[in-house]
Amino acid sequence: MQKALSKASEAVTGAVQSNQKAADMKPEMHEPSSSDPLTSDFGVKSTSHDIWLSASTGDRKGPQLLEDNFAREKVGP
Repeated sequence: MQKALSKASEAVTGAVQSNQKAADMKPEMHEPSSSDPLTSDFGVKSTSHDIWLSASTGDRKGPQLLEDNFAREKVGP
């Protein structure tokens, strides 16, 4: 099982490294780090992607609202 897993890993790694398109895009890619701020598509900074606009009161938890534009970006196109 371990041998099969390592062969699969080598095949995937080799395919990614030999892909010309991926090689062309490599200089333009930026790997995010923990110090990078989370932003929406419009560049608005957020502390967490887990925060949603909801219809809640102090003592009751309500549903999450789709009127939250930042949340809608996470749901789909």
